[in-house]
Amino acid sequence: MNTREHERLSYLDLAKRSARVTRRIGRSELPRFSQLVDSSGIVEVELAFALDDNGHAWVTGCAEVEIGLVCHRCSETLNRTVRAQVSACLVADEQLATVLGADQEVLVTDGTGVTAAEIVEDELILSLPERLCEHEPCELTPEFNYPASGDERESEQDNEANPFSVLAGLKTQNRDL
Repeated sequence: MNTREHERLSYLDLAKRSARVTRRIGRSELPRFSQLVDSSGIVEVELAFALDDNGHAWVTGCAEVEIGLVCHRCSETLNRTVRAQVSACLVADEQLATVLGADQEVLVTDGTGVTAAEIVEDELILSLPERLCEHEPCELTPEFNYPASGDERESEQDNEANPFSVLAGLKTQNRDL
């Protein structure tokens, strides 16, 4: 089921029908997420609604967006794909949310409906990496090679110009003794 922008989804009706919703969400619908990242991209959202054994409405799915994040090493903006998984029980009652929230994710709604943006915004924020390029090398980091040119003739010339090259030779001779 494709939905229109800003349309409130009647999640109970969708859950009763075990419906799937595909959505494209713009930056304007995700104000908190948009403040954190440099993004002009569209968030692709796929949601599936269902009822559990207790009659509570559940939503599962994923959201994906291409965003620009600032690397903490080089301070440049790098493009990354952020993926968020959604799995939450939708309830309209705060007391029920408190009881259910001890064991599972709960999203409190106003009781009439919920937008796809409301469902995925918090999960997208939680999916942002704390520090970009922390666990993987930064693509803008220059390679560290020694010697820089790798030419053996230049390294021989450096040894001849090095006043300690004689000591290095004596050191290797002493090992042979």
